[in-house]
Order: sequence, then C-alpha cells, then structure tokens
Amino acid sequence: MPSGARHGTPIAISAEEYDRLMKANGQAEPVNTWYSTSSKSGLPETVTIGHSSYPVTWQNEDLWSSHKAFDTVTISGTAVLDEAKNETMKVFASVQLIPENMEYMIDCNNPDSLSHKYALASSSQMKNTVSEQVKTDENTWGSLSRIGENSGDVDMVAFSQTSLENPYTGGYWARGGKTISYALTLPKGDHTIYVGVNGWWSVSRTMKLDVTTSKGTSKLMDCNVTSSKETLHSANIHLDQEETITLTLSKTDNQDPILSWIGVSLKTSPDKTQLESLLAEVSALNETDWTPSTWSALQAKREAAQNTVSNPNASEEDVRAALSALQAARDALKRQWSVTFKNGTTVLKKAYVEDGQSAETLAPAASEVTVPEGKVFIGWTPAFGPVHAMKEYTPVFEDAPIVVDKEALQARVDAIEAEQLALRPDENHSYVKASFEALNTALDQAKRVLNDSDAQQKTVDAALESLNTARSNLTLVDLTFVRLTHNKYESLNLSLFKADGKAALTEAASAAKAQIDNPTSQKAVNDAASALNQTLLKLRKNPEDPKANF
Repeated sequence: MPSGARHGTPIAISAEEYDRLMKANGQAEPVNTWYSTSSKSGLPETVTIGHSSYPVTWQNEDLWSSHKAFDTVTISGTAVLDEAKNETMKVFASVQLIPENMEYMIDCNNPDSLSHKYALASSSQMKNTVSEQVKTDENTWGSLSRIGENSGDVDMVAFSQTSLENPYTGGYWARGGKTISYALTLPKGDHTIYVGVNGWWSVSRTMKLDVTTSKGTSKLMDCNVTSSKETLHSANIHLDQEETITLTLSKTDNQDPILSWIGVSLKTSPDKTQLESLLAEVSALNETDWTPSTWSALQAKREAAQNTVSNPNASEEDVRAALSALQAARDALKRQWSVTFKNGTTVLKKAYVEDGQSAETLAPAASEVTVPEGKVFIGWTPAFGPVHAMKEYTPVFEDAPIVVDKEALQARVDAIEAEQLALRPDENHSYVKASFEALNTALDQAKRVLNDSDAQQKTVDAALESLNTARSNLTLVDLTFVRLTHNKYESLNLSLFKADGKAALTEAASAAKAQIDNPTSQKAVNDAASALNQTLLKLRKNPEDPKANF
C-alpha cells in the first residue's frame, strides 16, 4: 500500500497483474457483429480480456428457428484462458441475423445504419453501398417517393425515432393517401423480398406490396402492421432477365402505409446435403431400439424433412428449420432394450425397457413359472437394476422348506399341563409313581421337540405318540380301603393279643404301608389291604387281659 494512501487512492499495477485480475474477475470486451450461419458470420476467433486476446469457440446454435431477419440476439462462447490448466471463461456476443446473399438492405431514414453495414460485410451480392438514396437516372436503385416534412407536396415523412442497431425503430410514413415506392435493379433469377414494419403509435394497419416488372404489376404480398410490434414479411419473385423493378407499399384500410426497412436477397437453391445425410442416418435406425413416444416424434419430423427435400420451392430457411427439427428429434430419442424372461427353453415374456430403467415391473407373475418338484421360486437372475443392454432373465429356485406340523403336539402338551397333575391328588388317591414319572419324562421330551427348530416331522410324531401313551398309562390308585385298614392296625394295642398271628400281622401291615407310600397298582393295593384285613381278623384276645376287646 503506498504511503499515505487513503480511500480512493489509485494503486498502480502492472499489465500482467491487470490481466490476471481480469481473467479472475473481469469480462471480455463487448462483441457486436453479424451472423448468417454457423459457418458464415462476423464472430471473431479471439476475444479481448484485459490487455490480452484469447481464442474463443462460439456455440453452434440454430438462431433462425426462433428469430427473424435483422433481429439482434445473444450468442455464447467459451474463451480458453490457459489450455494447460483448463482455464476457460464464458463470453457473449451480440449478433444481428443477416439473411444469406443479401442484394439490398435499405434502412429507411437511417444513413448510418449498422444493419446495412452488416449486410455489406456478409454478402458480396450487395448492390446498395449506402443505406438509403433517391432514385435518379444516374443510379440503379432508390426511393421513388418524395421525402419531406409533415406538410407540403410530399409522399412521405420521416418517423422521428431512429436506431443505428435496430432497423425496425425508424422509417417512413406515407401521407395523404400516398404510397411508398422503391426502384431496384435485380439480375435474372429468384429473389426474396423482405419488408420490415413496426406498429408505431400503438396503431395497427393493413397494407399490401405490389411489384412492377416488365410483365406488369401484381400484388406480391400483404404487409399488415400489428400495434407496437415488429413484423417481417417476405415473398419470392422470379425474373427472366435483369431489370429494374418497382416495389410499391400502399394502404388497404384508412391508415396510410409505413415502412421501416426493405431488403432483397438472391434466392439460391438451398443446400440439402446435410438434411439428406441426416435423413439417411435416421432411416437406418431400428424402431425397436427406441421408446415408442420418441420414435413416433422422430418419424413425424422425418416425414416433414423428406417433404422439404422433395419440395423444389423449399427455401434455405425451410431446409434449416427441417434440419434443426430432425436433429432435435433424433437427439431426443430414448434408447430401449429388449428383455426376455425364460423358464427353461420356454419364453414366458419378451418386452422392452427404457435405457437405465429396471425390468422388475415387467417380470411375469410367479404363478406363470413352472417350479420343479421339491423346489420353490424365489426370484430372477441376474438381479434387477438399471438396464443398459439386452438381457435375458431366468428363474431362481431353492429347496422347498420342510414344513413340520407341531400343532397337535403343542395342543397335547397344553392339555396335560392344564390338568395340573400331582403324584398324590389327595390323601386317599395316588398315581402309580412309575406311570407318573413316565408321563413327566414324555412331557419334558415333547417340550424339547417343540423348542427344536430343526426337529423333523417323525420326531414330532414320536414325541406325540410317547406323550399320548404315557398319559394313557398314567394309573390312579384308590387308597381309601388300605388306609382305613392300616389305620385300624395302627390303632391296636398288640400287647392285648396273643402272640400267634402277630408276625403275619406285622408283615401284612408293612406290605400295606409300602403300597400306601408307593402304590404299584390298584390290584396290589387292594391285595395288601385285603391281606392286612385278614390277619387282623385272625388276631385272638389274650384271655388273661380282661381289657382285650377286638
């Protein structure tokens, strides 16, 4: 920073620093020029950024498809700042659209017209080296209408507004029912006549353009004016020889005619080579390779392009428009691929899927697949995903899962547990211990089988059979009689009885007690009770003991 510098103090930088700043933050110097076609224009090969020039590539656009002659449009380009570092900058140019092969560009009331200068630069056919002049015997073209102020004996007056860049801005206005006429000398051949008008004062009007040749005068075209709108009219004429023609613009309603500019171009046979080449390319395409909607759109543009090629009166604009439309339709084509679903050698389905989409929704229903015995259908291979080529899908099978039915076993376990069985339901009843333990063992085994996810059906069935058998074999014994008999035994005072039979009684009582504690069967219990009872009946009182009473 310079000593004593403050806000607004200029700081000197080198040219190299300035260029570096402009490359990083600046813009290219404005480009204003003309454009006829991508190969014929005033677009420069370089642009200036800072103090340096850089090569530029301009975008190849079809500007004519959406604009008219002498419109000014913006076209973009890419300037290469440093190729090694891949540094570029987006640049723009303002271009005026000039029809090819212009012969006249008369910008009315605009002697310094840029449009006229652009036409001169674009065409070697141009015959008017100035943008406007009056016709005399010494020249070959010019205005036949008298120009003056808005009074007096004149045919037309100048409109107050003008623009060097826009030929539609200014022009002439006929007065008092007069016409606007020009004489132009043209060579033999076909020519396109252009008339540019603008709805000044927000007024619409209807006009016509007559042409006078050596064959007479005839109406060439209507040249109506829309309020506040720039409008271009054009029509073709053919001359059998070089001659001077007269173009006369007159009103067809109560509004006097107006004119912004008038032009003529040599109508040459348009070059249809590109269009024919593209048609051949499109014709070689296979319909099944493309989605139906994009293919249908292409065919419509293809038919229109073919009509343009076959039309001997097609203009350069017609050919350009047909080429642009056909190129757009071709570029809009969406690729599709055939996908086939096969089950063995049988084709279940053949369909088409758009490039990059999945064929999953096109797959046949599982019910359409023939499944081998012992297998189950689980899907298709290869796996579904974005399709970028023709594909063939085949079904995938796996071993059918073994279905094991455990419902009956579970129900039997639930039922037995619901009984809440106990070895001794009450003091007078008991289950045979062996049968009770056998049931618990079968019940535990059944539960293990239920919890075993790998258990086979035969194991489940065996567990159920064992459980049913164990439950059926569970034996309940009635201990009432044996307990009563044993209780009676225990209530005796054996000292009051004779010794005979006491040993047998003790043995019978021990056997009965064993059955009470661990009954083996109802018969064994009953037999023990009966044996004890019989020994009790055989006891005899001791006569020496008067208290004995049995």
